[in-house]
Amino acid sequence: MEKGRRIITDGENGREFKISAGETFQISLPENPTTGYRWEINGSGAPFVGLEKEEYAAPEDGPAGPVLGRGGTRSFIFKAVEPGRTELILRLRRSWEAESESAGSFSVKLEITGLQKQP
Repeated sequence: MEKGRRIITDGENGREFKISAGETFQISLPENPTTGYRWEINGSGAPFVGLEKEEYAAPEDGPAGPVLGRGGTRSFIFKAVEPGRTELILRLRRSWEAESESAGSFSVKLEITGLQKQP
């Protein structure tokens, strides 16, 4: 994780954030891909934000070794590109099922302000 990067978690679903253009931020949500469910971006926030990277972190091994079937964390790293207001929407769903059959959703509203001050 980049030092000082804002991390938005599942407990902040529905909230609004102010972010400076040029700043990167991360959305991290619990996921258990062994069930077939994965977080997908449904509303990208373009052109105000762009996806930089997506990654999955498996859980730490237990005292007896890997814990099969245990969920980890899916993280999406975004960069605020230009000033404006937008909403990011993510859905927890199985890729082979209809979009209307999502198991959950997550959204944040963003206000992208002027350029980030350089140190």
